[in-house]
Parts: sequence; C-alpha cells; structure tokens
Amino acid sequence: MKTNTKIVSDKIKAHILKDMTLEDLKANVKALQWGNKTEYQALKELVEGGSFLCYHSDVKDFLNTLDINPKNKEYSDDESWTLYINLLAMNGEKLLKL
Repeated sequence: MKTNTKIVSDKIKAHILKDMTLEDLKANVKALQWGNKTEYQALKELVEGGSFLCYHSDVKDFLNTLDINPKNKEYSDDESWTLYINLLAMNGEKLLKL
C-alpha cells in the first residue's frame, strides 16, 4: 500500500480543497494551534472533529478511490479512520506550505 505517491497526494489535496478553501484551511489550523500544537496535530484535530468525512463507510469509499489497496484487503473501521486522519493531516500540511 503506497500512500505517498504524487497521484495519491494530489487526490487527497483535491479532497481537502473540495470541502474548504486554502484560506479557510489555514485559518482553521491556526485557530487549533494552541498549546504549541504543530500544524500536523492541528490538522488531525480538524479531521477528527468532522470537518471532512465522518462516516466510516464514506471514509472507506474514499480510501478505495485512492487505489492504495490492490489486493482488496478488508480493513477495520478504526484502521481506515486512522489512515484517513493521517493522510489528510500529512497532505494538509503540504497544502499549508503553498
């Protein structure tokens, strides 16, 4: 499962920007950066708080669109949710650098 390819990264960035503008993303992250939180930690909190997908079935459907599971292995809701949070935080951090 390769999640760090440019194709996957571009799809995740597009997913983020579908739900909010870059300016809104920056403002939301800044608002969550209290107590010396990093951008990554603030982004994780943003995703966990429901700013993007929040239903397990929607998260799994989105992850399937990334073509990162060629063997169609079944992952638990928790595994899928954790992967989704981390992918959005990692790629959201890259968007903030633009």
